[in-house]
Amino acid sequence: MEYKIIRSKRRKKTMTLKIERPGYIVIYAPFKTSHREVDNFFRENIPWIQKKIREGKALWREEKRFVDGEEFYYLGKAYPFYYSDKYEDGDGVRFEEDRFLSGENEKESIRHAFIQWYKKMAGNILLQRVSYYSELMGVFPSSLKITNALKRYGSCSHKNSLCFSWRLVLAPPSIIDYVVVHELSHIMEKNHSKNYWRLVGKFIPDYKSKRVWLRKNHHIFYL
Repeated sequence: MEYKIIRSKRRKKTMTLKIERPGYIVIYAPFKTSHREVDNFFRENIPWIQKKIREGKALWREEKRFVDGEEFYYLGKAYPFYYSDKYEDGDGVRFEEDRFLSGENEKESIRHAFIQWYKKMAGNILLQRVSYYSELMGVFPSSLKITNALKRYGSCSHKNSLCFSWRLVLAPPSIIDYVVVHELSHIMEKNHSKNYWRLVGKFIPDYKSKRVWLRKNHHIFYL
């Protein structure tokens, strides 16, 4: 197990650590903290680190290999990917009979093809869901854009322009709807006040469980 130190002049006294992945830890420390102090802090926290790694081991992001049989998510379900010689390089990714197919044979070209396919699906699905909830809620965005964001599933600007990550189409439809309502609600409430959450809850009564799902399943959005 190894760790990396990030020192900051803004940090005053406390040290904190973050588990980036199993066996790799980042420790944030005040600028003048000695290596010995950091090392002691690390060793004192080893039991906690090991516990957290055991608890979340299945959730850590594993780098995609883009090989036959590997599974990729779409609308909350995992489907296998296979190389198909009936398609040629440049044909991208197809979704047929509950499986992904492509004639691409290089890792980066397959990855690019997947992203392009997901973006296309996201554009169609999110436009449909935004239109549906806009009519239902009586709020209408000035524009809609699909982004490549990993940690920000959606956003609403001061001019009521909505942005959504294409990665949302990897999640179940109910999660997509929650994020759509979350951002549409910001057209009326530019904050996260009690009034804001009451508005979200009016259309997504179990929104709290959706927030928990996103926290626990963030790993599926990596590609």
